[in-house]
Amino acid sequence: WKKRLVKYDIIICFATDVNLPVLKWIARHCEEKKLIYYLYGRIGDYVDLEKNEELIANVKELGYEIWSYDLQDCQRYGFKHNKSFYTEKTHELVARKKEKDLLYDVVFIANNKGRGELIRNVKIQLEERGLKTYFYVLNMPDLEGNKCDKNTPLPYEKYIEVVKVSKAVLDIVTVGNYGLTLRPIEALLTEKKLVTNYLDIENCDFFKKNNIYIMKDCNLENINDFLNRPYEFVEQEIIDSYSEAA
Repeated sequence: WKKRLVKYDIIICFATDVNLPVLKWIARHCEEKKLIYYLYGRIGDYVDLEKNEELIANVKELGYEIWSYDLQDCQRYGFKHNKSFYTEKTHELVARKKEKDLLYDVVFIANNKGRGELIRNVKIQLEERGLKTYFYVLNMPDLEGNKCDKNTPLPYEKYIEVVKVSKAVLDIVTVGNYGLTLRPIEALLTEKKLVTNYLDIENCDFFKKNNIYIMKDCNLENINDFLNRPYEFVEQEIIDSYSEAA
């Protein structure tokens, strides 16, 4: 990958994928290029906030612009705002042969990030309604039926495979979230339904009631009816607007 960098004018490094030594190497060898460090999570979601703020300061000193999907973080820390988007890698994984048989009704793959009580509550409600779930949650060993038994992240390719065999993706945002996370974009790209507690999603251009169930006060009373409704396809122009190229 190092040899390929010379071909590009802009280099985007994702916070979850690239560590500080790699960022330093890129900064040293790509001084004439525009460098962007993109945050897929909110600063406040991390357990060690002070350590994470120190990392951001170090990245800035290396000459990277810091971008985030979260409006509040952008205002507080002076980041540049950019909506969530899917990468070419995600598009390639989705484009592979789709599974024919659905195995799960709702899938949730994430880190706990202080959402444990809400995650447990939603899982219980879904299963009480006879729905089959796939929950893979890091840092939540006491969650009954948690597929994450070794507390190691699920490879992204495997994550997409699980989404493909599910009816819906669950999106649980943390308190104070002010932006569209990646899960709604992944659901959009894979033509899966979305169950979310992000209330502002109804203002997004891809919002359709048949596709997106908004949990207000964790209310899942009509979830079965929602999942049984046919998926309403979204215009390709809208989907394309969430690509990295756009």
